[in-house]
Amino acid sequence: MVVLGERDRRFAASVAVFERHLDVRATVIVPEAGHMVHAKASGEVAAAVRAFVADLGRTTAGDGR
Repeated sequence: MVVLGERDRRFAASVAVFERHLDVRATVIVPEAGHMVHAKASGEVAAAVRAFVADLGRTTAGDGR
């Protein structure tokens, strides 16, 4: 899971690299947040993590992820 603030221009290009080279299963872009997205938009980040973890629980054993 990659979480990025919409205004984080410095690391926005890194997301494509992460997605290409890592097993990124979700990318979340938090609106109106910058680089310190976890500090400035903690509620949105927490909600995204909860949704991601809940979705992992619904993954079937046979899909390989």
